[in-house]
Amino acid sequence: MGSHVKALCQCGMESEIFIGGGKFNFKTVQYFPCLCENCKDVVQVNLKLSELKCPNCKEVIMPYYHSLLVGVEGKEIIARSFDDVLTNGTYQCPKCENQNLRFVKGHILWD
Repeated sequence: MGSHVKALCQCGMESEIFIGGGKFNFKTVQYFPCLCENCKDVVQVNLKLSELKCPNCKEVIMPYYHSLLVGVEGKEIIARSFDDVLTNGTYQCPKCENQNLRFVKGHILWD
């Protein structure tokens, strides 16, 4: 089952991302938020692809589970996809580049 998160920063950056995969495609689809430094945006990327590239500019991106993007690790899990986790901690914002980005639970569960 998949979920939905919102990425929010004090600078005004906002993005909505689906996480995970459905019961029929989980072997080939694992959506997760990633940082695209070129687009200065949080983008939704399928981690099951052989090359992780921005869907917009095709540049290499970094998933938000990467330790370089985590500012303060939170204690509460906001979303999980297999072993990849987002917490209520802080992450690097693609717009202002500060560690003020937070992920909050969305209102959509999908399958």
